[in-house]
Amino acid sequence: MIRCGYHLGVSHKDSPSSSGLSDMESSWKFLWRIKVPTKVKIFLWKACHNLLPTHVNLAKRELNVDVLCPFHHAKPETTMHALWNCSSL
Repeated sequence: MIRCGYHLGVSHKDSPSSSGLSDMESSWKFLWRIKVPTKVKIFLWKACHNLLPTHVNLAKRELNVDVLCPFHHAKPETTMHALWNCSSL
């Protein structure tokens, strides 16, 4: 479910749909209508907009954190790494 929601956010097409809404707008309208807890919808929205408190995002906000993944210290902990690429999860 989360992977599906993430792909809704990152798959942006510039051509408008027949209703006059872009595919991106239609995708978000679909996301907000599905019957899952609100906290799941908010999490998906934050993940798609790169607003999760990953180490890289915290460092961008000038907090003193090590940007590397806390599990294997090999790659920076970005949203993509934390949710899909980290081999430790």
